[in-house]
Amino acid sequence: NFTMGPSVGLGLLWEPTATTRFQVNVGMSYQWSLNNQSNRFSLSPNTSLHYGFSIGEVRFSLFNNTSTASSAQRRCPTT
Repeated sequence: NFTMGPSVGLGLLWEPTATTRFQVNVGMSYQWSLNNQSNRFSLSPNTSLHYGFSIGEVRFSLFNNTSTASSAQRRCPTT
């Protein structure tokens, strides 16, 4: 199966303190399949929250990453 198409991504990074980071990203793509005559649109948002702290000389990191992907497919009618 051979596919091709454009994709674009957009991201936002916010660091409210030196030890806290919040990041939001979203990607979008559209793909054409040349073998089975189908088209696909994909949307993939994700977020990341990171908090770092130290106790003495030991550095700790707490983080949470959330992501999902959604895709819609349309088959082209055969003529």
